[in-house]
Amino acid sequence: RIILCDRQHSISAMHSIIRFLRWKNLGSAQAVLVITTSFWLMISTAVSPAHAGPFDILFPSKANLPASSAVEPLATPREYRSNNGELRVTLEAKESRVKLGQFEISGATYNDIYAGPVLRVKPGDVLHLTLVNHLPQATNIHFHGMQVSPLGHGDDAMKMVAPGETWEYVIAIPKTHPPGLYWFHTHGHGFAERQLMGGLSGTLIVEGFQDEVPATQALRERLLALKEFSPNRSGALNKVPKPYNFVIKTINGQLMPRIDIQPGETQLWRLSDQTADTYFRLTLDRPAS
Repeated sequence: RIILCDRQHSISAMHSIIRFLRWKNLGSAQAVLVITTSFWLMISTAVSPAHAGPFDILFPSKANLPASSAVEPLATPREYRSNNGELRVTLEAKESRVKLGQFEISGATYNDIYAGPVLRVKPGDVLHLTLVNHLPQATNIHFHGMQVSPLGHGDDAMKMVAPGETWEYVIAIPKTHPPGLYWFHTHGHGFAERQLMGGLSGTLIVEGFQDEVPATQALRERLLALKEFSPNRSGALNKVPKPYNFVIKTINGQLMPRIDIQPGETQLWRLSDQTADTYFRLTLDRPAS
């Protein structure tokens, strides 16, 4: 049994997913999250490999691996937690060579973390985030879905941080802010898409969801950040990253990781689609016995 929760949780949707998965009677020792290309987000279970999306059939990618390739355990991205009502963190944006499975790409990261760092705050906290721009172009950060002010050093998506400059965001989170899974990402118009595809995003959690749904408090939580990168022959981002180009889809910066779950165990999975313009089809695939 697996509980799935997206960025802004929906209890009714979560309950329907629980019923669906119980009906399917998953009993395998491992659950593998398989990513394939499609235009719709679908959560399903299958004993056989998932049906390929339209672009998988027309333009198969060598990065679309079978479930049997899931050997490396799912990693947890680096976390930064608030303390005594505030979280102070420095993120350095810079170009980085990144290993994604057997592939090496030229991306852009915060603190050398392609999967993106995880920021955990509580309603009423203040987030002090210092952005240091080592990129050859301007960048910034937008706190996606957060109900916070854009004024001053707040969530101003129009404020650009020039190359070599530093800017501190001061985000006062209201005490009434809805808990849930959010994310932050570069938002400079004209180059945000390519910077985001390079890896400039991360996960932001406003704590309190488990308090609203007490049944989830004792569950093991897993964060799943979904990203994609379309490299050319040298590993740089394609100038036109379209589905028919070679695309590498990852979970927490890993290519086809293994997610372990014991028979009868329930886990809380929290997913975020941290891509510029990609949809994922997600499949729970029973491993071979």
